[in-house]
Amino acid sequence: MSRGVTDSESGAQPGAVSGVPVDVPRPPSASRVRTAYITHPNQANVHGTVFGGHILRWFDEVGAMAAVRHCRQPVVTALIDAVAFEAPLRIGDFAIVRAPVTRAWTTSMELHATVHAEHPLTGEYRRVAEAFLTFVAVDDESRPQPVCPIEPETEDEQLLYEGAARRRAARLVERVRREETGEGSEPVATESDDGA
Repeated sequence: MSRGVTDSESGAQPGAVSGVPVDVPRPPSASRVRTAYITHPNQANVHGTVFGGHILRWFDEVGAMAAVRHCRQPVVTALIDAVAFEAPLRIGDFAIVRAPVTRAWTTSMELHATVHAEHPLTGEYRRVAEAFLTFVAVDDESRPQPVCPIEPETEDEQLLYEGAARRRAARLVERVRREETGEGSEPVATESDDGA
């Protein structure tokens, strides 16, 4: 950017964080991102299908864009949860990646990301994968920042919104269980730790 943007040019309102009032709900449609990629051989495994890790990368990128659209602040990925690979994504398919914010809490947002495959010649369209992701809005010093709530507009958005509360509760129960059992708290050995 060659020049600074004033608050009036960015749409900032008094009392808003980065131009989005934190007390005014926004619809999922305001954050929804839809992008398409063509799949290439360098993204595929020996079976001619796209690596799952590459799909996770798309989830993270498109999810981050949707989260930023919702809160107009920098965000960090806190969690990628409930990943389901349902069908192969083949070399040459168009990958259609979508992600809206489904619900927002104080500083975090849940998103539902999906990938669909479209055959470029036949138009066959099928769902390939989905995941739920959590992003946290942060300031320049990586401190969590408040975000505005979500206001669903459609029945599908309402179902995702209500489900988000259940998914969050389950994640918090799992987090407490892991803390109580010490699971995942062991240090990971590095090359210098293993005596090599």
